[in-house]
Amino acid sequence: MKIKLEIDESKLTKNIFIGKLVIPVSEVTDVHKYILAADGVKVQKVYHIERQQYVKVYYAEGAKELIYKLSPAGKCLFLFIIHHLEVGKDWFVFDRSLYMQKNGIKSINTVKGALTELWDMELICPTAAYPNVVYWINPKYFFCGNRPKCYPNNLDIK
Repeated sequence: MKIKLEIDESKLTKNIFIGKLVIPVSEVTDVHKYILAADGVKVQKVYHIERQQYVKVYYAEGAKELIYKLSPAGKCLFLFIIHHLEVGKDWFVFDRSLYMQKNGIKSINTVKGALTELWDMELICPTAAYPNVVYWINPKYFFCGNRPKCYPNNLDIK
């Protein structure tokens, strides 16, 4: 059952986290695009590009349900993977010892169960070349980088 609640945004106060928020960016000037400034003068378009690495989690069909179904161990592993992806790579090296240490996991069976769960839900799968060490991620659901650039043959242009 979905709760429907009308939110009057004017009643919301300032987000308490904004006071400490600092977003590292680089300024990039597009020498081919111009905009009109407030005084009516044409100026080159300037973009702000975030410098921090980030991972996108996509609202692909069924994605939310997959994540909701994960066990606590599966969700923990999913977050660990997200925080250890490299830009533009659809694979990751799984450091089992680091994962266990950072998450206070003592049982290897907990790790195996979480890996199997993510594999069964097609979020990850082991590579043939390095099973149990290097895993593929499913970029349908999450990716660190630019999917159109990495998968130009998989675009659905409308």
